[in-house]
Amino acid sequence: MRKSIYITGIAGSGKSTLVKTFNTMGYEAYDIENDVYGLFMMVRKDTGERFMDYDNTDPEKVKNARWLCDVDKLKALIDRQNNEVAFYCGIASDNKKIMKLFNQSFVLKVDPEELNNRLLVREGTDDYANTEAGRKRVLAGKDEFENDMVQAGMTIIDATTDDKRVATEIINLIG
Repeated sequence: MRKSIYITGIAGSGKSTLVKTFNTMGYEAYDIENDVYGLFMMVRKDTGERFMDYDNTDPEKVKNARWLCDVDKLKALIDRQNNEVAFYCGIASDNKKIMKLFNQSFVLKVDPEELNNRLLVREGTDDYANTEAGRKRVLAGKDEFENDMVQAGMTIIDATTDDKRVATEIINLIG
């Protein structure tokens, strides 16, 4: 039976790193937030329209933004899955909606001190959580997000450890 596995977590939890690790281990894995797939769009909470001048460093814009996944495009990506098992890593404002497309879903949980350290050296993310204000925002919402995902039915994975160990734990849990 084909399995599609969703892995989410807040900024700095290791989603993009896990994609690379799974690929290195010979698994099919996707960073679904990567622009190449065209799955995500930032929209305004107040109007629902595309956020044309969004800026991760502007706290007011961040408060009025939702990072939404195009469910039909995601379904199409899953339908094109090549192997028996594939991993899809990302985060969205509509996580609960998209997690239903997958056989299993996991949420990466990272110790706050380790998370802060990761955010301090974060690269390639258009400055999201690279500023002190951004790190505080991520850390402040960490527990609520993780608890919300667990209540939605996701399995917690301790991602404070190294990425190979995290990937191996997930592989073991999916059977």
